[in-house]
Amino acid sequence: MASWWAGSVRSRSSSPGAAEAPAVTTAIRATRIPTRSNPYWTSLWVRNARVPLTKVSVKSKNHTSYLDLTRASDGTVTDASGFGQGDFTLELSGVDGQTVTDTFSWPTAGIAGQLLIGTGNFP
Repeated sequence: MASWWAGSVRSRSSSPGAAEAPAVTTAIRATRIPTRSNPYWTSLWVRNARVPLTKVSVKSKNHTSYLDLTRASDGTVTDASGFGQGDFTLELSGVDGQTVTDTFSWPTAGIAGQLLIGTGNFP
């Protein structure tokens, strides 16, 4: 399956012949959730994945089994019917067949505009 998005961030050196720095090693982040996101339409960006991703899925109040999110041209992944208000689990699938899951609590102030930081990443 082809990668639909390379989640790793790499820095570049201005020195000729210098090696590229390794991928960012922080936890997966569901970042900069669009301000229009809500329990009935939920969209987000995933950042810092160490492996290029083939898909992102969610299990939530509205989805008792994993639902594949739709990727937009701006890099967001979206559930047009929304996660529902409550805890949700994101499952990230990498091009190498690995998966990583992380569970997030629904923010009390609502999800719109929030920064959520996970606890895991690909090895």
